[in-house]
Amino acid sequence: AFFVDIKVGSNSNPVTNLFGLSFVLNFTNTNYIDVVSPYNTNIVQGPFLGNDVVFYSSVDEAAGKVSIGISRKAGQGGVSGSGVVVRVKFIAKSNTPNGMQVKFSISDIIANDPNGNTITLTPSGLIITINSMVVWPGDTDNNGQVNQADVLPIGLCWNKTGPPRPNASISWVAQPATPWVPESCTYADANGDGIVNQADVLPIGLNWGRSHSSSSSQVSGVMPTGADIFSGNLNLKINGKGNPGELFWIEIYAEGVTDLFGISFELVYNPTTYVQAESVESGAWFGDDLVFFPNIDNTLGKVSVGISRKAGQGGISGSGLIARIKMKMAANAPMGYKTNLTLQNVQANDPMGNSISFDLGQGIIVTEVKSGTDTHLPAHFQLFENYPNPFNPETIITYEIPKPTVVQLDIFNLLGKHIYSLVNHKPQQAGKYRVKWNGRDQYGQPVPGGMYIYQLKAGDFIQARKMVLLR
Repeated sequence: AFFVDIKVGSNSNPVTNLFGLSFVLNFTNTNYIDVVSPYNTNIVQGPFLGNDVVFYSSVDEAAGKVSIGISRKAGQGGVSGSGVVVRVKFIAKSNTPNGMQVKFSISDIIANDPNGNTITLTPSGLIITINSMVVWPGDTDNNGQVNQADVLPIGLCWNKTGPPRPNASISWVAQPATPWVPESCTYADANGDGIVNQADVLPIGLNWGRSHSSSSSQVSGVMPTGADIFSGNLNLKINGKGNPGELFWIEIYAEGVTDLFGISFELVYNPTTYVQAESVESGAWFGDDLVFFPNIDNTLGKVSVGISRKAGQGGISGSGLIARIKMKMAANAPMGYKTNLTLQNVQANDPMGNSISFDLGQGIIVTEVKSGTDTHLPAHFQLFENYPNPFNPETIITYEIPKPTVVQLDIFNLLGKHIYSLVNHKPQQAGKYRVKWNGRDQYGQPVPGGMYIYQLKAGDFIQARKMVLLR
Protein backbone atom coordinates (compact mmCIF):
# COMPACT_ATOMS: atom_id res chain seq x y z
CA ALA A 1 0.00 0.00 0.00
CA PHE A 2 1.00 3.63 -0.43
CA PHE A 3 -0.34 7.05 0.53
CA VAL A 4 -1.17 10.09 -1.58
CA ASP A 5 -1.11 13.33 0.41
CA ILE A 6 -3.00 16.38 -0.87
CA LYS A 7 -1.12 19.46 0.23
CA VAL A 8 -2.03 23.14 -0.07
CA GLY A 9 0.46 25.98 -0.29
CA SER A 10 4.23 25.87 -0.17
CA ASN A 11 7.03 27.73 1.55
CA SER A 12 7.33 30.12 -1.38
CA ASN A 13 3.61 30.40 -2.07
CA PRO A 14 1.56 29.86 1.10
CA VAL A 15 -2.23 29.75 1.19
CA THR A 16 -3.96 32.53 3.14
CA ASN A 17 -6.96 32.21 5.48
CA LEU A 18 -8.17 28.82 4.15
CA PHE A 19 -11.41 27.70 5.81
CA GLY A 20 -12.89 25.01 3.57
CA LEU A 21 -11.98 22.99 0.50
CA SER A 22 -13.59 20.49 -1.86
CA PHE A 23 -12.07 18.67 -4.85
CA VAL A 24 -11.92 15.43 -6.81
CA LEU A 25 -8.75 13.30 -6.76
CA ASN A 26 -8.50 11.41 -10.07
CA PHE A 27 -6.32 8.34 -10.69
CA THR A 28 -5.61 6.15 -13.72
CA ASN A 29 -5.17 2.39 -14.24
CA THR A 30 -8.21 1.56 -12.13
CA ASN A 31 -7.95 -2.13 -13.05
CA TYR A 32 -4.86 -2.34 -10.88
CA ILE A 33 -5.18 0.47 -8.30
CA ASP A 34 -7.76 0.58 -5.51
CA VAL A 35 -8.46 2.81 -2.54
CA VAL A 36 -7.93 0.69 0.55
CA SER A 37 -11.15 -0.19 2.35
CA PRO A 38 -12.78 0.60 4.69
CA TYR A 39 -12.76 4.09 3.23
CA ASN A 40 -13.54 5.87 6.49
CA THR A 41 -10.20 4.82 8.00
CA ASN A 42 -8.09 5.16 4.84
CA ILE A 43 -9.30 8.55 3.58
CA VAL A 44 -8.54 10.90 6.45
CA GLN A 45 -8.01 14.59 7.06
CA GLY A 46 -4.49 15.90 7.37
CA PRO A 47 -3.25 18.15 10.18
CA PHE A 48 -3.34 21.47 8.30
CA LEU A 49 -7.01 22.38 8.92
CA GLY A 50 -7.03 20.90 12.43
CA ASN A 51 -8.87 18.00 14.04
CA ASP A 52 -12.28 19.59 14.62
CA VAL A 53 -13.52 19.69 11.03
CA VAL A 54 -16.47 18.65 8.91
CA PHE A 55 -15.21 15.91 6.60
CA TYR A 56 -16.84 14.04 3.70
CA SER A 57 -15.49 11.54 1.15
CA SER A 58 -16.88 9.20 -1.51
CA VAL A 59 -15.16 6.80 -3.88
CA ASP A 60 -15.94 5.69 -7.43
CA GLU A 61 -13.35 2.94 -8.07
CA ALA A 62 -14.44 2.25 -11.64
CA ALA A 63 -14.15 5.90 -12.64
CA GLY A 64 -10.97 6.47 -10.65
CA LYS A 65 -12.37 9.30 -8.56
CA VAL A 66 -12.22 10.20 -4.87
CA SER A 67 -14.49 13.14 -4.01
CA ILE A 68 -13.59 15.03 -0.85
CA GLY A 69 -14.97 17.95 1.12
CA ILE A 70 -13.35 19.32 4.28
CA SER A 71 -14.13 22.47 6.27
CA ARG A 72 -13.39 24.09 9.58
CA LYS A 73 -16.37 25.16 11.73
CA ALA A 74 -17.92 28.59 12.21
CA GLY A 75 -16.04 30.75 14.64
CA GLN A 76 -12.73 28.95 14.21
CA GLY A 77 -11.22 31.25 11.59
CA GLY A 78 -9.04 30.33 8.62
CA VAL A 79 -5.55 28.84 8.44
CA SER A 80 -2.55 30.21 6.55
CA GLY A 81 0.67 28.58 5.42
CA SER A 82 1.13 25.17 3.85
CA GLY A 83 0.41 21.59 4.83
CA VAL A 84 -1.46 18.35 4.19
CA VAL A 85 -5.24 18.61 4.14
CA VAL A 86 -6.14 15.03 3.15
CA ARG A 87 -4.37 11.66 3.02
CA VAL A 88 -5.65 8.75 0.87
CA LYS A 89 -4.34 5.20 1.10
CA PHE A 90 -4.11 3.18 -2.13
CA ILE A 91 -3.09 -0.38 -2.88
CA ALA A 92 -1.77 -1.96 -6.07
CA LYS A 93 -3.28 -5.35 -6.89
CA SER A 94 -0.94 -8.33 -6.92
CA ASN A 95 -1.22 -8.67 -10.72
CA THR A 96 -0.06 -5.09 -11.31
CA PRO A 97 2.67 -5.09 -14.00
CA ASN A 98 5.97 -4.05 -12.53
CA GLY A 99 6.96 -0.54 -13.62
CA MET A 100 3.38 0.52 -14.40
CA GLN A 101 2.76 4.27 -14.00
CA VAL A 102 -0.26 5.75 -12.24
CA LYS A 103 -1.23 9.39 -12.82
CA PHE A 104 -2.97 11.41 -10.11
CA SER A 105 -4.65 14.75 -10.77
CA ILE A 106 -6.97 17.15 -8.94
CA SER A 107 -10.09 18.71 -10.47
CA ASP A 108 -13.30 20.51 -9.45
CA ILE A 109 -11.54 22.59 -6.81
CA ILE A 110 -13.59 24.94 -4.65
CA ALA A 111 -11.97 26.74 -1.71
CA ASN A 112 -13.16 29.55 0.57
CA ASP A 113 -12.15 31.72 3.51
CA PRO A 114 -14.25 32.16 6.75
CA ASN A 115 -16.39 34.81 5.04
CA GLY A 116 -17.26 32.56 2.10
CA ASN A 117 -14.97 34.35 -0.31
CA THR A 118 -13.44 32.17 -3.00
CA ILE A 119 -9.76 31.26 -2.76
CA THR A 120 -8.07 30.34 -6.01
CA LEU A 121 -5.90 27.21 -5.84
CA THR A 122 -3.89 25.93 -8.81
CA PRO A 123 -3.60 22.11 -8.87
CA SER A 124 -0.55 20.10 -9.82
CA GLY A 125 -0.34 16.45 -10.83
CA LEU A 126 1.58 13.43 -9.67
CA ILE A 127 2.94 10.36 -11.48
CA ILE A 128 4.12 7.32 -9.53
CA THR A 129 5.70 4.08 -10.74
CA ILE A 130 4.70 0.78 -9.16
CA ASN A 131 7.89 -1.12 -8.40
CA SER A 132 6.65 -3.86 -6.12
CA MET A 133 5.23 -7.35 -6.56
CA VAL A 134 3.25 -9.65 -4.29
CA VAL A 135 4.50 -13.13 -3.34
CA TRP A 136 2.41 -15.93 -1.85
CA PRO A 137 4.96 -18.17 -0.04
CA GLY A 138 5.19 -21.52 -1.82
CA ASP A 139 3.54 -20.47 -5.08
CA THR A 140 6.90 -20.14 -6.79
CA ASP A 141 5.53 -20.27 -10.33
CA ASN A 142 2.85 -17.65 -9.49
CA ASN A 143 -0.01 -19.65 -11.00
CA GLY A 144 -2.32 -19.37 -8.00
CA GLN A 145 -1.78 -22.78 -6.38
CA VAL A 146 0.90 -24.65 -4.45
CA ASN A 147 1.76 -28.10 -5.74
CA GLN A 148 4.63 -30.26 -7.01
CA ALA A 149 5.32 -27.92 -9.96
CA ASP A 150 6.56 -25.27 -7.56
CA VAL A 151 9.80 -27.19 -7.08
CA LEU A 152 10.87 -26.40 -10.67
CA PRO A 153 11.41 -22.61 -10.32
CA ILE A 154 13.56 -23.21 -7.24
CA GLY A 155 15.92 -25.33 -9.33
CA LEU A 156 16.02 -22.78 -12.15
CA CYS A 157 16.78 -19.90 -9.75
CA TRP A 158 19.05 -21.85 -7.41
CA ASN A 159 21.50 -19.65 -5.45
CA LYS A 160 20.26 -16.48 -7.12
CA THR A 161 19.95 -13.51 -4.77
CA GLY A 162 17.82 -10.41 -4.61
CA PRO A 163 16.23 -7.99 -2.16
CA PRO A 164 14.79 -9.76 0.92
CA ARG A 165 11.09 -9.22 1.57
CA PRO A 166 10.36 -6.81 4.42
CA ASN A 167 8.94 -8.63 7.46
CA ALA A 168 8.99 -11.87 5.49
CA SER A 169 7.17 -14.96 6.73
CA ILE A 170 6.12 -18.27 5.18
CA SER A 171 2.50 -17.90 6.31
CA TRP A 172 -0.15 -18.04 3.59
CA VAL A 173 -0.63 -14.32 3.14
CA ALA A 174 0.20 -12.02 0.22
CA GLN A 175 3.54 -10.33 0.87
CA PRO A 176 4.96 -7.32 -1.00
CA ALA A 177 8.36 -7.85 -2.58
CA THR A 178 10.84 -5.79 -4.56
CA PRO A 179 11.38 -7.36 -8.01
CA TRP A 180 14.53 -9.40 -8.63
CA VAL A 181 16.50 -9.81 -11.82
CA PRO A 182 15.19 -11.92 -13.43
CA GLU A 183 11.78 -10.90 -12.13
CA SER A 184 10.44 -14.47 -12.08
CA CYS A 185 12.93 -15.48 -9.37
CA THR A 186 11.18 -13.10 -6.95
CA TYR A 187 8.56 -15.82 -6.48
CA ALA A 188 11.15 -18.62 -6.13
CA ASP A 189 12.46 -16.93 -2.97
CA ALA A 190 9.54 -18.51 -1.14
CA ASN A 191 10.72 -17.69 2.38
CA GLY A 192 11.77 -14.14 1.49
CA ASP A 193 15.32 -14.24 2.89
CA GLY A 194 16.96 -12.94 -0.30
CA ILE A 195 18.45 -16.20 -1.63
CA VAL A 196 16.94 -19.20 -3.42
CA ASN A 197 18.07 -22.43 -1.76
CA GLN A 198 16.83 -25.54 0.03
CA ALA A 199 14.96 -23.50 2.65
CA ASP A 200 12.54 -22.34 -0.04
CA VAL A 201 11.12 -25.86 -0.26
CA LEU A 202 9.65 -25.49 3.24
CA PRO A 203 6.86 -23.03 2.32
CA ILE A 204 5.78 -25.44 -0.42
CA GLY A 205 5.20 -28.12 2.19
CA LEU A 206 3.61 -25.73 4.68
CA ASN A 207 1.16 -24.30 2.13
CA TRP A 208 0.65 -27.44 0.03
CA GLY A 209 -2.69 -27.47 -1.76
CA ARG A 210 -3.52 -23.84 -0.97
CA SER A 211 -4.63 -21.47 -3.69
CA HIS A 212 -5.28 -17.79 -4.27
CA SER A 213 -7.02 -15.85 -7.01
CA SER A 214 -4.52 -13.04 -7.56
CA SER A 215 -1.96 -14.73 -9.79
CA SER A 216 -0.92 -12.76 -12.84
CA SER A 217 -0.68 -13.65 -16.47
CA GLN A 218 1.14 -10.37 -17.08
CA VAL A 219 3.79 -10.79 -14.42
CA SER A 220 5.17 -14.05 -15.66
CA GLY A 221 6.30 -17.01 -13.58
CA VAL A 222 9.50 -18.89 -14.30
CA MET A 223 8.21 -20.78 -17.29
CA PRO A 224 8.44 -18.91 -20.62
CA THR A 225 5.37 -18.98 -22.80
CA GLY A 226 7.04 -20.23 -25.97
CA ALA A 227 6.14 -23.44 -27.77
CA ASP A 228 6.67 -26.76 -26.00
CA ILE A 229 9.75 -28.79 -26.80
CA PHE A 230 8.86 -32.44 -27.40
CA SER A 231 11.50 -34.67 -25.90
CA GLY A 232 11.06 -38.37 -25.36
CA ASN A 233 8.74 -40.62 -23.40
CA LEU A 234 7.79 -41.01 -19.76
CA ASN A 235 6.95 -44.55 -18.70
CA LEU A 236 5.80 -46.39 -15.59
CA LYS A 237 7.29 -49.74 -14.65
CA ILE A 238 6.49 -52.11 -11.78
CA ASN A 239 9.33 -53.64 -9.79
CA GLY A 240 8.03 -56.47 -7.61
CA LYS A 241 4.86 -58.58 -7.62
CA GLY A 242 2.76 -56.73 -5.05
CA ASN A 243 1.41 -59.86 -3.40
CA PRO A 244 -0.51 -59.57 -0.10
CA GLY A 245 1.62 -58.03 2.64
CA GLU A 246 4.50 -57.29 0.25
CA LEU A 247 6.25 -54.19 -1.00
CA PHE A 248 6.58 -53.27 -4.65
CA TRP A 249 8.02 -50.26 -6.47
CA ILE A 250 6.55 -48.04 -9.17
CA GLU A 251 9.41 -46.66 -11.23
CA ILE A 252 9.15 -43.61 -13.49
CA TYR A 253 11.56 -43.68 -16.43
CA ALA A 254 12.41 -40.99 -18.96
CA GLU A 255 13.42 -42.33 -22.36
CA GLY A 256 15.08 -40.43 -25.19
CA VAL A 257 14.93 -37.10 -23.38
CA THR A 258 17.01 -34.07 -24.33
CA ASP A 259 18.27 -31.45 -21.86
CA LEU A 260 15.88 -32.30 -19.01
CA PHE A 261 16.39 -29.98 -16.03
CA GLY A 262 13.28 -30.33 -13.86
CA ILE A 263 10.12 -32.40 -13.80
CA SER A 264 6.97 -32.66 -11.71
CA PHE A 265 4.12 -35.16 -11.90
CA GLU A 266 1.36 -36.92 -10.02
CA LEU A 267 0.95 -40.67 -9.71
CA VAL A 268 -2.68 -41.56 -9.05
CA TYR A 269 -3.59 -45.03 -7.80
CA ASN A 270 -7.09 -46.44 -7.37
CA PRO A 271 -8.84 -48.04 -5.73
CA THR A 272 -6.95 -47.36 -2.49
CA THR A 273 -8.61 -50.07 -0.42
CA TYR A 274 -5.62 -52.38 -0.17
CA VAL A 275 -2.64 -50.38 -1.45
CA GLN A 276 -0.70 -47.48 0.03
CA ALA A 277 2.37 -45.47 -0.93
CA GLU A 278 5.14 -45.47 1.68
CA SER A 279 8.00 -43.36 0.34
CA VAL A 280 9.46 -41.65 -2.74
CA GLU A 281 13.08 -41.63 -3.90
CA SER A 282 14.80 -39.80 -6.72
CA GLY A 283 16.74 -41.86 -9.24
CA ALA A 284 20.52 -41.61 -9.43
CA TRP A 285 20.38 -40.95 -13.20
CA PHE A 286 18.94 -37.49 -12.61
CA GLY A 287 21.83 -36.57 -10.30
CA ASP A 288 22.41 -36.41 -6.57
CA ASP A 289 22.51 -32.63 -5.97
CA LEU A 290 18.82 -31.96 -6.51
CA VAL A 291 15.85 -29.99 -5.26
CA PHE A 292 13.44 -32.79 -4.39
CA PHE A 293 9.98 -32.62 -2.82
CA PRO A 294 7.46 -35.48 -2.61
CA ASN A 295 3.98 -35.49 -1.07
CA ILE A 296 1.97 -38.63 -0.34
CA ASP A 297 -1.80 -38.57 0.11
CA ASN A 298 -3.08 -42.11 0.64
CA THR A 299 -6.61 -40.87 1.25
CA LEU A 300 -6.88 -39.45 -2.27
CA GLY A 301 -4.57 -42.08 -3.73
CA LYS A 302 -2.06 -39.56 -5.06
CA VAL A 303 1.72 -39.13 -4.92
CA SER A 304 2.94 -35.70 -6.05
CA VAL A 305 6.61 -35.28 -6.92
CA GLY A 306 8.78 -32.32 -7.91
CA ILE A 307 12.45 -32.82 -8.84
CA SER A 308 14.86 -30.29 -10.29
CA ARG A 309 18.55 -29.89 -10.92
CA LYS A 310 20.13 -26.63 -9.79
CA ALA A 311 21.02 -23.53 -11.78
CA GLY A 312 24.41 -23.89 -13.43
CA GLN A 313 24.30 -27.69 -13.63
CA GLY A 314 22.80 -27.93 -17.11
CA GLY A 315 20.25 -30.46 -18.31
CA ILE A 316 20.57 -34.20 -18.74
CA SER A 317 19.92 -36.22 -21.88
CA GLY A 318 19.28 -39.88 -22.59
CA SER A 319 17.25 -42.41 -20.64
CA GLY A 320 17.08 -43.30 -16.98
CA LEU A 321 15.19 -43.59 -13.71
CA ILE A 322 13.57 -40.33 -12.60
CA ALA A 323 12.00 -41.56 -9.35
CA ARG A 324 10.68 -44.66 -7.65
CA ILE A 325 7.71 -44.92 -5.34
CA LYS A 326 7.56 -47.66 -2.73
CA MET A 327 4.07 -49.15 -2.40
CA LYS A 328 2.69 -51.81 -0.07
CA MET A 329 -0.14 -54.22 -0.70
CA ALA A 330 -2.27 -54.98 2.35
CA ALA A 331 -1.93 -58.45 3.84
CA ASN A 332 -5.68 -59.02 3.41
CA ALA A 333 -5.75 -58.04 -0.28
CA PRO A 334 -7.81 -60.66 -2.14
CA MET A 335 -6.43 -62.59 -5.08
CA GLY A 336 -7.27 -60.84 -8.34
CA TYR A 337 -7.41 -57.37 -6.74
CA LYS A 338 -6.32 -54.80 -9.31
CA THR A 339 -4.84 -51.35 -8.83
CA ASN A 340 -4.79 -48.79 -11.64
CA LEU A 341 -1.78 -46.46 -11.68
CA THR A 342 -1.78 -43.33 -13.83
CA LEU A 343 0.69 -40.52 -14.45
CA GLN A 344 -0.91 -37.09 -14.79
CA ASN A 345 -0.17 -33.35 -14.59
CA VAL A 346 3.35 -33.80 -15.93
CA GLN A 347 5.37 -30.59 -16.26
CA ALA A 348 9.02 -30.42 -17.27
CA ASN A 349 11.55 -27.82 -18.35
CA ASP A 350 15.03 -27.41 -19.78
CA PRO A 351 17.76 -25.22 -18.17
CA MET A 352 16.35 -22.11 -19.86
CA GLY A 353 12.90 -22.72 -18.41
CA ASN A 354 11.37 -23.81 -21.73
CA SER A 355 8.60 -26.36 -21.31
CA ILE A 356 9.33 -29.97 -22.29
CA SER A 357 6.39 -32.11 -23.38
CA PHE A 358 6.47 -35.87 -22.79
CA ASP A 359 4.60 -38.63 -24.52
CA LEU A 360 3.15 -40.76 -21.71
CA GLY A 361 3.67 -43.95 -23.67
CA GLN A 362 3.23 -46.20 -20.64
CA GLY A 363 1.48 -43.74 -18.35
CA ILE A 364 -1.27 -46.14 -17.23
CA ILE A 365 -0.56 -49.60 -15.81
CA VAL A 366 -2.49 -52.12 -13.76
CA THR A 367 -1.01 -54.27 -11.03
CA GLU A 368 -2.87 -57.43 -9.96
CA VAL A 369 -2.46 -59.54 -6.82
CA LYS A 370 -1.37 -63.04 -7.77
CA SER A 371 0.04 -66.01 -5.91
CA GLY A 372 3.78 -66.51 -5.51
CA THR A 373 6.63 -64.58 -3.96
CA ASP A 374 8.75 -61.65 -5.09
CA THR A 375 12.26 -62.83 -5.87
CA HIS A 376 13.49 -59.47 -7.17
CA LEU A 377 16.98 -58.42 -6.15
CA PRO A 378 18.63 -55.11 -7.02
CA ALA A 379 20.56 -55.06 -10.28
CA HIS A 380 22.95 -52.25 -9.27
CA PHE A 381 24.55 -50.57 -6.28
CA GLN A 382 22.61 -47.39 -5.53
CA LEU A 383 22.38 -44.79 -2.77
CA PHE A 384 19.08 -42.92 -2.83
CA GLU A 385 18.05 -39.42 -1.79
CA ASN A 386 17.26 -39.30 1.92
CA TYR A 387 13.67 -38.56 2.88
CA PRO A 388 12.60 -36.12 4.06
CA ASN A 389 15.18 -33.59 2.90
CA PRO A 390 15.49 -31.00 4.41
CA PHE A 391 14.60 -32.73 7.69
CA ASN A 392 14.13 -32.23 11.43
CA PRO A 393 14.65 -34.19 13.60
CA GLU A 394 15.30 -37.39 11.63
CA THR A 395 15.57 -38.76 8.10
CA ILE A 396 15.68 -42.13 6.29
CA ILE A 397 18.60 -43.16 4.06
CA THR A 398 17.94 -45.99 1.58
CA TYR A 399 20.46 -47.98 -0.44
CA GLU A 400 20.61 -51.13 -2.58
CA ILE A 401 23.34 -53.72 -3.03
CA PRO A 402 23.09 -56.39 -5.77
CA LYS A 403 25.38 -58.95 -4.11
CA PRO A 404 26.76 -59.83 -0.67
CA THR A 405 29.41 -57.35 0.43
CA VAL A 406 30.77 -55.37 3.37
CA VAL A 407 28.93 -52.05 3.82
CA GLN A 408 30.01 -48.77 5.38
CA LEU A 409 27.55 -45.85 5.64
CA ASP A 410 28.93 -42.66 7.20
CA ILE A 411 27.85 -39.08 7.91
CA PHE A 412 30.30 -36.18 7.43
CA ASN A 413 30.04 -32.41 7.75
CA LEU A 414 31.09 -30.14 4.88
CA LEU A 415 34.62 -29.88 6.29
CA GLY A 416 35.00 -33.65 5.96
CA LYS A 417 34.81 -34.33 9.69
CA HIS A 418 33.31 -37.72 10.52
CA ILE A 419 30.04 -37.34 12.43
CA TYR A 420 28.53 -40.80 12.72
CA SER A 421 28.63 -44.33 11.25
CA LEU A 422 25.16 -45.60 10.47
CA VAL A 423 26.50 -48.92 9.18
CA ASN A 424 30.01 -49.83 10.33
CA HIS A 425 31.88 -52.38 8.23
CA LYS A 426 28.94 -54.77 8.25
CA PRO A 427 28.57 -57.79 5.92
CA GLN A 428 25.17 -57.61 4.20
CA GLN A 429 23.30 -59.78 1.73
CA ALA A 430 21.96 -58.49 -1.58
CA GLY A 431 18.86 -56.38 -1.06
CA LYS A 432 17.45 -53.03 -0.17
CA TYR A 433 18.17 -51.36 3.17
CA ARG A 434 16.73 -48.38 5.06
CA VAL A 435 18.64 -46.65 7.86
CA LYS A 436 17.41 -43.83 10.09
CA TRP A 437 19.61 -40.92 11.24
CA ASN A 438 18.37 -38.81 14.14
CA GLY A 439 20.70 -35.83 13.67
CA ARG A 440 23.12 -36.85 16.45
CA ASP A 441 26.86 -37.53 16.43
CA GLN A 442 28.78 -40.59 17.63
CA TYR A 443 28.53 -39.31 21.22
CA GLY A 444 24.76 -38.98 21.08
CA GLN A 445 24.82 -35.18 20.96
CA PRO A 446 22.60 -33.19 18.55
CA VAL A 447 24.61 -31.70 15.68
CA PRO A 448 24.04 -28.12 14.43
CA GLY A 449 21.67 -27.44 11.55
CA GLY A 450 23.27 -27.27 8.12
CA MET A 451 24.35 -29.38 5.17
CA TYR A 452 25.85 -32.85 5.70
CA ILE A 453 27.24 -35.57 3.44
CA TYR A 454 26.25 -39.22 3.69
CA GLN A 455 28.52 -41.71 1.94
CA LEU A 456 28.00 -45.37 1.05
CA LYS A 457 30.94 -47.75 0.56
CA ALA A 458 30.03 -51.25 -0.57
CA GLY A 459 32.94 -53.23 -1.92
CA ASP A 460 34.45 -51.09 -4.67
CA PHE A 461 31.30 -48.96 -4.96
CA ILE A 462 31.33 -45.46 -3.44
CA GLN A 463 28.56 -42.87 -3.66
CA ALA A 464 27.81 -39.75 -1.62
CA ARG A 465 24.83 -37.41 -1.38
CA LYS A 466 23.98 -34.19 0.42
CA MET A 467 21.24 -33.59 2.98
CA VAL A 468 20.12 -30.59 5.03
CA LEU A 469 19.31 -30.67 8.74
CA LEU A 470 17.12 -27.81 9.96
CA ARG A 471 17.30 -26.63 13.56
